Amino acid sequence: MRVIAAIDILNGQVVAGLSGVRESYKPLISKLVSATDPFKLIMGMREVLGINDFYIADLDAILTGKKNEHLYSSLVKEGVHIYLDAGSKNCADLQYLMNMNVFKVVAGLETIESSEELETAAKRFGSRLVFSLDMKNGVPFTNREELVLKSPQSIMMDAINAGVDHLFILDLAKVGTGKGASTDGLVAKARAQSEEIFIMAGDDERSKNRLSVYAVRPPDFLLVSTDQFHNVAAHLWEASIRRPTCRYVRASPFSCA
Repeated sequence: MRVIAAIDILNGQVVAGLSGVRESYKPLISKLVSATDPFKLIMGMREVLGINDFYIADLDAILTGKKNEHLYSSLVKEGVHIYLDAGSKNCADLQYLMNMNVFKVVAGLETIESSEELETAAKRFGSRLVFSLDMKNGVPFTNREELVLKSPQSIMMDAINAGVDHLFILDLAKVGTGKGASTDGLVAKARAQSEEIFIMAGDDERSKNRLSVYAVRPPDFLLVSTDQFHNVAAHLWEASIRRPTCRYVRASPFSCA
C-alpha cells in the first residue's frame, strides 16, 4: 500500500480542502514545501520526498471549465505521473487530456454525463482511466438524478461491470478533517469483486493505528491531502521501523505492504 499526495487547485493555487466545502478552501500552508504555486509545490515535494505520483483535482476545471493546461504540460515534460481530474464530462473531454500525455485521466461521478460515456471510456482508455466514486457523507455526489438514490456500492459495481479497472473511492465530507474517510467497506467490497482492480482511497486520518483498518483488504494507494501528507508520511516512516512488511524506498518513500 502506497501513500500519495492529492493536490487541489483553485484559482490557480494549491488549496487546503475541508469537508468538500469548496467556497471555504484557502491557499495551502504546507509543512513540507513552502509554495502555493502548483508546479513549484509538486516539484518541491518530489525533491524533498522522492515521490513522482500526484493526484490532481483541478477545481478550476471542475467548477468553471477553465483548465490549468500549462501546469499539466509542464508536469508531463518533467516526467511527473499525474492522475488528473479536470471535470471531464465525456469521452471527448478525456481524450483531450489523453492527447496531453497525462499519466491517467479521471472520470468523476460528479461530472461524467452518463454510464454510457463511462463504459465507452473504459473500453477506449483501459487502465489509463480512473473512475472516481465521489461521495459526500456516504451519498453519491452527482447532479444525475438517476444516481442520487442509488447506493455507492451499486454505482461502484456498475462501473466495474462496465470495464473500469482503476477506482478512486472518496468521501468529500471527510477531506482535510483528519478523521479518516468512510471508505473502508467499499474498498473491501471492490477488492472482493476482483483482486486485479487498482484501488485508490481518500484518507486523511492522523492516527497511527489507521493502517490496521486496511490490513485485510488494502487499497493500492491511500490518497492524502497535501496539508495532511506530512502526518501520514511520518506515521508510515515510524511503521517502517517497527514492522518488517513496511518499507521506505526512494522511488516510493511511504509504503506498507
